[in-house]
Amino acid sequence: MLGHPGYRPLWTAGTVSPWGDTFSFIALALLIYRLTGSGVGVTGVVAAEIAGVLLAARWADPVIDRQSRVRIMVAADPARMAAVSESVRAGEPPDHDEAGETLDG
Repeated sequence: MLGHPGYRPLWTAGTVSPWGDTFSFIALALLIYRLTGSGVGVTGVVAAEIAGVLLAARWADPVIDRQSRVRIMVAADPARMAAVSESVRAGEPPDHDEAGETLDG
């Protein structure tokens, strides 16, 4: 199947995209932990991410079914990248702890 010219890009995209999803998920969890220092904060973010997918799926499914799947796939990753980049820029980790001591590292 990899010898078929139309299948190779699809296979590559299907392989690389889950890696990006996994790295994004891990980076977000680490960022939240670094900002809050709390496992509860990480749990909240994970729960919000899952809830967002579950809530959006019901609304988005009929809308997406009427659109070009290629356009949706091409637009979804850059849109997500922009949203994640903005959230990272807005949430710079603190340089000092609560007592005013400089954090190492």
